[in-house]
Amino acid sequence: MDPSSFPVSTILIIAGLLFMFIAVVEITGIYNFHVINRYFAFCIGVILLLGGVFLTEEYGTIGINVKNPEITFNYTFNKAHIEENMNGTAKNIPEGDEIWIFVHPDGLNKYYPQRSSAVIQSGKWSLSVVIGSENDDDKKFDIIAVLADTKAQEEINSYFAECEKTGVWPGMDKIPDSAKEYNRITVTRLPIPPEINITYPLNASKVKIRENIQGTARNIPEGQTAWLIIYPHTAYKYYPQNKLDIRDEKWSYPAQFGGEEHVGDKFDIIVLLADQKAHAELANYLETCIKTNTWPGTMTLPVGVKEYARVTVTRE
Repeated sequence: MDPSSFPVSTILIIAGLLFMFIAVVEITGIYNFHVINRYFAFCIGVILLLGGVFLTEEYGTIGINVKNPEITFNYTFNKAHIEENMNGTAKNIPEGDEIWIFVHPDGLNKYYPQRSSAVIQSGKWSLSVVIGSENDDDKKFDIIAVLADTKAQEEINSYFAECEKTGVWPGMDKIPDSAKEYNRITVTRLPIPPEINITYPLNASKVKIRENIQGTARNIPEGQTAWLIIYPHTAYKYYPQNKLDIRDEKWSYPAQFGGEEHVGDKFDIIVLLADQKAHAELANYLETCIKTNTWPGTMTLPVGVKEYARVTVTRE
């Protein structure tokens, strides 16, 4: 059995002192216990005392010698998305205590506990951690792992109860006093990736010759422009329609799918983001088409575009 799992050192020290006390009392003639030879008792006492001291130094302070809790992070990156699944080791966690993760924005005296304590299983902890808000790109955050006793848990739960009541999540001014920090890492928040969807028409659906294409778009980086592209499977060319006007994270644009002779043909509807140079190339192509009243399409798309959404439809 691991000697740190029960008070071996304490028992040995007490027993050693007891034996030495008996020996000293008998040697000085104060009292004779008639139990054990006084000199033998003194030697046994010294041995037990030294053994207890050794175990104390090896395994911790005198008392119930439980090994110190150990909480680590397995996250080795210095950058993080707005939400990250984090995990680490969790050893020697006292019964009733919980691991809580706090997020601390650099330069702000606020600590944001996550919505629940970490899940602990087989000596490991895990938790989905939210780091900042949508406007916190490139900001630094400390991710702090603390061990919370019952009192600290009550403080954290009271904070959440108040937040639920008011609908405001201001963060805590400090980590509860009875909670103990065991580890922290510092990360820089990565930008939230763009999210673009085509909501109408749906993939594998049928479309008329003209349709109002609709979708959503959010987190578009500065300097990037969303474009709608139609790609007929029979033409092997890209037909830029126009840049998308995004309002309240929604967009729509009327598009034409071939001519009367293209019934049954398949078309891809593509939404991409173009950097400034690519946007200029697409805008120049469209301006030329309008001036000449010809729409030849293009075999390739400009360098500097990235596709974010695509559906395939069939002309009816």
